[in-house]
Amino acid sequence: MTQQKIKFDFTENTIKVDEKFYKKAQNYGTEEYRVLTKICAEHPTASVMTVRREGNYNRVTIKVMEDFLTKYDADALDELHKLCNETKMTVSKTGRPYKKNNMGTIRKWFMSNYSDAYKADMKVKEAKAERDKAVADAINAAKKAEKADTPAQNQ
Repeated sequence: MTQQKIKFDFTENTIKVDEKFYKKAQNYGTEEYRVLTKICAEHPTASVMTVRREGNYNRVTIKVMEDFLTKYDADALDELHKLCNETKMTVSKTGRPYKKNNMGTIRKWFMSNYSDAYKADMKVKEAKAERDKAVADAINAAKKAEKADTPAQNQ
């Protein structure tokens, strides 16, 4: 798990660390602290740089997937529901219980089939939200300016 959160860039002489890992590494005595100090000791001239993981779609819920598929590919909605219904506890060869199709598996299916369209849809929604905020800010500014121009009335 730790190996995925740390990368050493030899060309830039930097230790690239996941943001969450770095936050944990700031606490003395944690496993992350020990790993990072060991790497820093091995490469004393290297600098530490935090990086944000790209492509993390933990906020993609079943509801979000259903809404997206209803809008763009209603035929795939049945496949999504089938995957969700197959989510059940099974037993591995070692005797440990695990979920056959957990949320990660369902997200992986969704993103492997619809990642480009989903990203484009999210950009459109973000642009719309920014536009709506700008309009609301302009309206509020106009209301404040109107209030400032009106003389106070004595009651």
